[in-house]
Amino acid sequence: MKALTVIRHAKSSWQHAGMDDFDRPLNHRGRRDAPRMGRHLARRGFAPDTVLSSPAARAIATARAIAEEIRYPPEGIAEINRLYEADVTDLVEVVRGQDPHHSHILLVAHNPGCTDLIRYLTGQDIESIPTCAVAHTTLAIQDWKDLRARCATLQFLDVPRALP
Repeated sequence: MKALTVIRHAKSSWQHAGMDDFDRPLNHRGRRDAPRMGRHLARRGFAPDTVLSSPAARAIATARAIAEEIRYPPEGIAEINRLYEADVTDLVEVVRGQDPHHSHILLVAHNPGCTDLIRYLTGQDIESIPTCAVAHTTLAIQDWKDLRARCATLQFLDVPRALP
């Protein structure tokens, strides 16, 4: 049994109109929500074997904030270029390529890819995953290369605004 946690990056800033999309930082709400969601995951006992992130500024900042709270070494976060603007096919291929010894992967990426991935894996008609939301699934597979449609069960979808 494997576990995959998918996190859409926290809320980003649109303050600088000419800034390249890749370089957009987190805004105030994003800088607040990412560590808050990390503390929430720490309380749940999250200890992923690996953390994968888009290298876009807002995604890697989210991954680092969460990693700090769950005591995952930030230098261990794998920044994967293919996760930036990834569609469901790209996301599936990245996950399929992970070490089969890893039992729990935490992935930080962007929409619509995150939402499409959870729909693909669970078969559930989930609306758009909000920023900094965490979708945690368990998968009925033994090796990541066996990832396929409807092989996962959504355990929870937590959003920052619903946290106590």
